[in-house]
Amino acid sequence: MRVCAYILAVVLLPCMSKCSIDLYLAEDQVEKLFGIADAEMYYIRNGIINENAVNFVAHVQPEHTDLTYLWKVTNKAITVAYDLDILDVQKSPAQLNTGSVEMNKHSILYPPKLESKSGTIRYSEDLQPQTLKVSLVCTGEREGNVTVTMKLKLVMDSGTDLVVNIKRLKKCLKTHSFVEDKPVLTDQPSEPNDQDLNLGGTQQSTSAFYISVSVVSSFIVLIVVGVTLWHVRMSKRYQRSGVDNCIPMQPGAQHLNQFLRPDLPNNALKPPSHSSLMQIITPLINDLGTDINEIQSKLSAIAIPRENVDIGELTLKGTFARIYKGTLDDGTPVLIKTVSDMATEEQKRLLLFESSLLRGMHHRNLLSMKHVVLQDDSTPPMVLFHFMEGGNLKHYLQGLKLKESPGLVSGIFGSGSTKYEQVSTQDLVEMAIQIACGMTYLSKRGLVHKDLAARNCVIDRDLKVKISDNALSRDAFPADYCCLGDNENRPVRWLGLESLVHKVYSSASDVWSFGVLLWELQSLAATPYADIDDFEMASYLKDGFRLSQPINCPDHLYSIIASCWHYSPDQRPSFTKLLQMLTEFYAELEVYV
Repeated sequence: MRVCAYILAVVLLPCMSKCSIDLYLAEDQVEKLFGIADAEMYYIRNGIINENAVNFVAHVQPEHTDLTYLWKVTNKAITVAYDLDILDVQKSPAQLNTGSVEMNKHSILYPPKLESKSGTIRYSEDLQPQTLKVSLVCTGEREGNVTVTMKLKLVMDSGTDLVVNIKRLKKCLKTHSFVEDKPVLTDQPSEPNDQDLNLGGTQQSTSAFYISVSVVSSFIVLIVVGVTLWHVRMSKRYQRSGVDNCIPMQPGAQHLNQFLRPDLPNNALKPPSHSSLMQIITPLINDLGTDINEIQSKLSAIAIPRENVDIGELTLKGTFARIYKGTLDDGTPVLIKTVSDMATEEQKRLLLFESSLLRGMHHRNLLSMKHVVLQDDSTPPMVLFHFMEGGNLKHYLQGLKLKESPGLVSGIFGSGSTKYEQVSTQDLVEMAIQIACGMTYLSKRGLVHKDLAARNCVIDRDLKVKISDNALSRDAFPADYCCLGDNENRPVRWLGLESLVHKVYSSASDVWSFGVLLWELQSLAATPYADIDDFEMASYLKDGFRLSQPINCPDHLYSIIASCWHYSPDQRPSFTKLLQMLTEFYAELEVYV
């Protein structure tokens, strides 16, 4: 039995921003419904309806029975009354307002249960949301899908009404038999007749036939699985041996500061022309403008007063760059990027402009701005981010590399962090997977980072990595940038050949930088091409030289790294492909290591 269903969201009256109400799914609910971790899904945010969210088709799997929504009022002056009901979409439109759900012995779903059908939502000083729970329990008697519609009516003090219908497709499985007519039991067993004996013989023959078919089918499946595993194993061995033969290593060579010119197919071609490079360029997305006043105006929506921020420990300092650990007035720890009082207007503008690179991007592996404090006559601008206790990824890797005495890395992470004093290849590959995941998200949205490196990533106590913007990096890491006579400080050793020579940036040039970042992870933040002058980098790359395989870096992993440095941008793997390759390699490590 299958009940056809469609998901629909109808907004009868628009809710203006003065409504100041949020309705959303928490992170655990988003992961349960959509398989996306560390993300929230808003239906109404600051009184503005997210039409994409309310029209999104969400399927509720059989094992999930409770749907929990969160809502809160963000304006003290607003009180919202609500009425909640469950509609049966099988009924005619005239019957929809009854809110009743008829059940019978053929039903797929028990009547949905509501925690509360009506009430009032008021402003809370701690902005803690209230919960709205709907229980959807399958009867287990039928298999199929059924649509459940939640009708939510919100009534504001101002008289504004909002009615939203949100539908979910509940999937149910048959978990036990439903017997139409139960037999009457008697105390005395009946004597079998000839018809019963014949039926029994037929059933035994049928059972024997099905058992034979099952045995033969299982044997065939085992043979197919065995042949498939053998084929996959031989294919991987062939691919790995082919890569190994293409990347010969000099016996006894120093890995970190020597350079490799492998005669790989990806380096046998001449660099593409400038015109062909221009065809693959992806523009950098930033609509803030160039004037600092215009930038501040566009960032005013996330601006907070200076008195709401408590500046704490200075964690990184440059000539004018200042990075602090701080807290908001509600106790939330934040990372604060700002500049000194002596900074020029251009340096302040760059802080705001570059910090806005990931503005509006929401992903568990991206560090986008949380708030901003706009500059006034006495205070430079400040940009606030989610605080990551591990700090800068490059500093963390350098701490691991230089750790000879216990406690060096503990000093970075604080007490009780001895688990960070050593990392395995699996840990480093897992970090790479997280970065590839974040870059996949950016590349699919057409955003080019242009400065992907370990210095522009941060890490927490659980070795979770987030990609950050490059604001203040030139001042905080001056050795990683160089001006090649064009009045522009660029990360020369991380740039793809087309970016270095022609200043062409794309997702493919980010892939090249990602390859260097992978090399940084395996070398624990060694300096790429440490023995090569910045002005000679272009000619070295044109001649086919690449970074050599770091010590203890597996051959398979190095082949993935080297694939990022193809002459031709369109021959480099995409971030989606890199994510797949790294994930497969990580799985191999779990099996063999």
